[in-house]
Amino acid sequence: MIKHLCLTRLLVALALALCAVGCATTSGPLPTYVGPVEQRASAGTIVFYRTPNAFGYGMRPDILIDGIKVGWSAPGTQFKVQVASGMRVITCPNTIYAGQRTLEVVVRAGETVYVRTSMQGAAFGGLATIDQVDETQAVAEVANLPPLK
Repeated sequence: MIKHLCLTRLLVALALALCAVGCATTSGPLPTYVGPVEQRASAGTIVFYRTPNAFGYGMRPDILIDGIKVGWSAPGTQFKVQVASGMRVITCPNTIYAGQRTLEVVVRAGETVYVRTSMQGAAFGGLATIDQVDETQAVAEVANLPPLK
């Protein structure tokens, strides 16, 4: 009886997973977060990076675009996200303290926006900061940063 119940639950979970995959589509409007960078005429790119710093080194807060997690802030790394053009709200929850940091950026089709994250706060860190950085400064800061894994 127990084996039958476990098998039934497994089959139901598998059926739900297959339904979710079957409902997914690549046509239609470009979603806010479209995953790994690929060229699309109606999309722009946001490059997130965090320069190496001993302060808050162990902290790796999530990074969200319009409420969708797209990665995390890890010291000495960078990653790119392609998004639909328009106003995007970037949030980074604080690690130790309550609340989150928010940044609004305008992303235009075919353009790249650079966002630097860092950690601040008490001795243990925990207060995430996010800032939009101009392209000249950002390109120099990300030149030697490996991609986030």
